[in-house]
Amino acid sequence: MTTEVDGFLEHFGVLGMKWGKRKRQDTPVPDHSADPKDEKRDARRQAKSDKILLKADKVQNQIDELKKNGTNSDYMLAKYGTSMGVDSRAADMKVQFLYGYSKQQLLDAELKGLEASKAHFVADADAAAKGRLTSKDKMLIGAGVATVIVAAGITIAVVHDKQQKNQALAEVLAKKARHESRMQDEGYAKSVMAKEAERAAARLKRSEADAAEKARFDSIAPGSKISYDDYWKKIEHTEISRISGISKDAFDKMDETPISVPAGHIFKRVSTDKEEVLRERIFAAYKDEDVDRYKAVLPKFWGAWGIGSAHQGGYVVDIKAKEAITSPSQKARVKEFIDLMDQDVKTTNFAGKESIVKGRELLYGGSDKNKTSEEIALASYRQFSLGLVNKTPLGEAYFDKLKSKGFNAIIDDNDSGKLSESPMLIFNTSKSMERLGATPLTAENIAAARAKLVEVASRM
Repeated sequence: MTTEVDGFLEHFGVLGMKWGKRKRQDTPVPDHSADPKDEKRDARRQAKSDKILLKADKVQNQIDELKKNGTNSDYMLAKYGTSMGVDSRAADMKVQFLYGYSKQQLLDAELKGLEASKAHFVADADAAAKGRLTSKDKMLIGAGVATVIVAAGITIAVVHDKQQKNQALAEVLAKKARHESRMQDEGYAKSVMAKEAERAAARLKRSEADAAEKARFDSIAPGSKISYDDYWKKIEHTEISRISGISKDAFDKMDETPISVPAGHIFKRVSTDKEEVLRERIFAAYKDEDVDRYKAVLPKFWGAWGIGSAHQGGYVVDIKAKEAITSPSQKARVKEFIDLMDQDVKTTNFAGKESIVKGRELLYGGSDKNKTSEEIALASYRQFSLGLVNKTPLGEAYFDKLKSKGFNAIIDDNDSGKLSESPMLIFNTSKSMERLGATPLTAENIAAARAKLVEVASRM
């Protein structure tokens, strides 16, 4: 079937075009190249991009420091502790024990993470310069969408929760009804009552045993004999005080008697090494009871850290005092640290540039203007005492203060009242101490020391 059309009207144009009208050909094309709005937009984008690039530069500085100083960099020391900067097998094994990886593995992981972080910032800076969404923008948009979804979900969850509660209540009532029905049976009732009486008796017995054990444990008087197991439990109970702060009340009640050990006294140091050459600062005990305590407990720490045991070779190093060894009192030790908060301390960054800062600025939270220097110091002292054997700007300034007042040692507040009673950290050993020799620490020595353990005078 075909249809013939002799003539028809045909129109070429666009929808809405008027008959007989044409678009002017001389209409000028607007020039947007110098639009002030575009210039402001581009400036905003560039400013945002530059701000992100500053973060990338900061990360690059951290990468450069890690590549230059390795595990001894400020970055690694701040994140993983002072053991990262100590070049010894003991420190290596301690890091392995604490984090499950070697120092080099941790360093490689940090470098990889920082490189990824830098690439992330560079990509965001490029996106910001081109007016695209950065990862932060996407996150904020996602958070906004999630908020709407959560708000809707809360309503649904409330209804669902109410239904669940009603169902649970119905089940409880049904169970209670079944129980009451069965309790009508005298034999069943007696069985239930007997089992409940048996459980109550068992609970009472456990409670009495726990109370008796606690009373026995708490009754171990200072200076009295104590079993190795009980001594270790007391160490575990006081372990948290190693990193906790000091209250103002505890500071006010601290002992104010300085400690002095006469020249010629033999100090002993329990170690995994013979220590043929004494380090400039060493920990040592001057009381026989403390020596036994270290002989008894240190091998267990060595085993946990993977750095040795009595079977692999431990030693008791004898060191003679060439001059009187004096330490400030407990309160004076903390007071010197408090005074250091507002004093100038010289520091050197990874690039070797020196600067002067206040002591409190080198501590976590030290920049908090709402806290006094005393509050900052009391909160940080125990953590500070953990790393006193290592050289840090704040530690060096602290030792200089003590030396200027005639002291050549301090009581090790990290171990005092926990592992032992009055262990000492002696500094300037080349002047004040003389190594006499070292004797092997055998399994028999350890067993004998554990049999002679005496509870410390006071625990933290």
